[in-house]
Amino acid sequence: MIPDNDDIDALLSASAPRPEPPPEVRARVRAHVDAAWQTRNRRRRQGYLALAASVLLAASALLFIPGQQAAFELQVATADALWLDGHKVQTGTLHIPGDGTLVADGTSTLRLPGGAQMRLRGGGTRVHWRSADALDLEAGEVFVRSNGGKLAVHTPFATFRNTGTVFRVAVEANQAVLAMREGEVEVQSPHGATTARARQSTGDVVVVDRHRVQTTPASLDAPGWAWSTDTPTGYPQGVVSEVLAAVANDLHKPLLFDSPEAARRAREATVSGDLSGASAESALTIALGIAGLEQDAQRQDAIVVRLSGGETRD
Repeated sequence: MIPDNDDIDALLSASAPRPEPPPEVRARVRAHVDAAWQTRNRRRRQGYLALAASVLLAASALLFIPGQQAAFELQVATADALWLDGHKVQTGTLHIPGDGTLVADGTSTLRLPGGAQMRLRGGGTRVHWRSADALDLEAGEVFVRSNGGKLAVHTPFATFRNTGTVFRVAVEANQAVLAMREGEVEVQSPHGATTARARQSTGDVVVVDRHRVQTTPASLDAPGWAWSTDTPTGYPQGVVSEVLAAVANDLHKPLLFDSPEAARRAREATVSGDLSGASAESALTIALGIAGLEQDAQRQDAIVVRLSGGETRD
């Protein structure tokens, strides 16, 4: 079949360049394409930002996973068979890793970064550090003199939080026991929250087990406190009044002078011998004797210092 002239004209017209669209049409098309391109780029950038944010959040979360705590240092005053992660501990500065555990086979004394003094009772007391001011007491017993610092003692039965107090906590097979000497401690357990307090002559003893919380008062001289004075923190050579203050601190009793003359002698007399290995009672007797002083044996609630027998008071 031979195409006629009309078919040939149509074919040639189709192969010829198409006419240019009007300028306003070209402008609308270009604007549309540009908008689509910008939207695609914006979504791509948002995706990158979201991915970066996710990575940052994941990294931040790792910092707060339990056990990833920052390391810190404390001072070891006495170390009687004390172990850190299986390594024997000496006196002096001790570096605690972010997940360190101390085990005390003998009574040992520590000074924490916040100023608190802590004693670990011998016989296997086990302390796992969460941070410089928080620990897990897994077994045994600790004595704490917070000296104004904050400390949280976690046990399987309850958490004990304090500020400016003297107390001790023991973990036993089926319960945790808190005994108060000074101040207040907040007790938090599955049974609710309560506050333990010390008073003039008694301190609360709080027993927490799986079923309940029980609080009863006990004498501040109850036998349970005796172990915390067995190991002294060490008494320096120097002014008698400073030695007496250190002994009073170890015996958990206030230091009082019954006359200005007794206080003056304690400030002026000095101890030249080595008392670093002396017990609290021995150091007290030696320091008092050097200054011509004695302890009032009738006062059991405090260390009351007076002039030696027969001397005239001011």
